[in-house]
Amino acid sequence: MLLYRHELGNKLLTTFSNLVTNLNLSDMETCYKAVRTPLLKSIPLESNDFRIEPELNRVVIGDDPMKSRFTVRDHNWIAVEKLAEPIRCNVQIRNRFEPKPATVSLVDGQVTVEFDEPQRAITPGQGAVFYWDDVVVGGGWIAA
Repeated sequence: MLLYRHELGNKLLTTFSNLVTNLNLSDMETCYKAVRTPLLKSIPLESNDFRIEPELNRVVIGDDPMKSRFTVRDHNWIAVEKLAEPIRCNVQIRNRFEPKPATVSLVDGQVTVEFDEPQRAITPGQGAVFYWDDVVVGGGWIAA
């Protein structure tokens, strides 16, 4: 009976955590971690916000991860010769994310993506691909 309660509790916590964080965890219960203080102090963190949420087994660093805008470096164009004016397209920022509507334009000489709605996990170093339906317009790497 104890094992059943433990398993049921873990499934409920995992489901709740997935709903809150919009992730797809298979098992959020990972136990407590013990880390030596010098190791933690050696990690360079810069943020306006830092909190640990043990109830959800999350460490939150920084502001709300939902963002609408980012710049692209090392961009390549396939369906257009160059970006002469803003274009409307769908932009995919992670392989498991669906492409979302956005405007791609030049702002101060940099290719800038502005989503219609804020997206989570816009991460520097990740790829961004621009689509017109099934046609790849271009893409590049998320800079900031």
